[in-house]
Amino acid sequence: LGMDQRIYQLYRVNMPAAEGILKPGDTADLQVIGTWMYEFGQESLPEREKPTLEQSMDLARKSISSHSSFLWIRDNEPVSVAHLGRPTKNGISIRAVYTPAQFRKNGFGSAIVAHLSKKQLE
Repeated sequence: LGMDQRIYQLYRVNMPAAEGILKPGDTADLQVIGTWMYEFGQESLPEREKPTLEQSMDLARKSISSHSSFLWIRDNEPVSVAHLGRPTKNGISIRAVYTPAQFRKNGFGSAIVAHLSKKQLE
């Protein structure tokens, strides 16, 4: 076992009150998504699984091209990122949710997960 994780089943979403909007990531967002994927890995993954910045940028390109990266935007500035993953016949996961330290404690991580969850349920 490399890392304890949980999977939750969701039927409805309680929307948090956080300022901003959900935006699909696009090529103009490559630098911020790649950098944040790198920072996410540095903060959350075991040492042997931490990606390089180059690997993170490659993952960001793939995530953007597969339409699985999303940003939470407040005042025209990205403040949080989340990704869709592991699609199946009956569901999909939300993974690699990351909010940089300077934007934490504002509900942006909760907001991006809630809005992305609602979008997937619809």
